[in-house]
Amino acid sequence: MCGCFNNSSRNINTDNDLYSLSINQNSNCGCGCNTTQRGLKDVLTNNIGNRCTADFQNGNNVVRRTGILAEVGNDYLRLRSLNNFNSITAPLSTLLSIQFN
Repeated sequence: MCGCFNNSSRNINTDNDLYSLSINQNSNCGCGCNTTQRGLKDVLTNNIGNRCTADFQNGNNVVRRTGILAEVGNDYLRLRSLNNFNSITAPLSTLLSIQFN
């Protein structure tokens, strides 16, 4: 990660840990590296085990899920339910925002 965060499609508000992401997470910031995808994966990986609320694009709808971030893959994430051991897996390409509580 080069540390360049001037990508206009990415907005990080560290005051409340809300990470808003563009649908196209592979956009390039113009510095020769792909900071959006690498930065997103770093944020998610560093928060495995933490409670979060995530918004996903599902067709024309936005679906909100709350749970424990259980796993982060190259192109997916898995949230575990707060009440039981059920989980959902979603492609990173559908992730619109995530807030760590």
